[in-house]
Amino acid sequence: MADEPTAEAPKAEEPKAEEPKAEEAKTDEPKAAAEAGSGKTMALASALLGLISMFAWLCPIAGAPISIVGLLLGIKATAGEKKAIAVAGMVMSILGLIAAVTYGYVAAKIFGGCGGCGGACTCGG
Repeated sequence: MADEPTAEAPKAEEPKAEEPKAEEAKTDEPKAAAEAGSGKTMALASALLGLISMFAWLCPIAGAPISIVGLLLGIKATAGEKKAIAVAGMVMSILGLIAAVTYGYVAAKIFGGCGGCGGACTCGG
């Protein structure tokens, strides 16, 4: 009896619930994190560009584009979590844009035209 080999019956496998593949789960997490973080990033970028534009208006050729980009990022970021930072960035960007346009206009009137060509171009300066 002890010498007789015993045949074990094969065990039936229980059906497993379908689990998402590890690759699929990994790809979903960065997307969600990127979407959640993009509002924060845009809000902070808007605030930073707004702060820079508060000083960049002294060079209107750089101050105006910086202000416009900061304003656009602030507008897009108002739908996110950091709404207060986005609004602060928009306000600073608007003030920087107004200052850059005003300074550019006044400088053009004072120096007559663009000021860099010495009257050699057709800008009237």
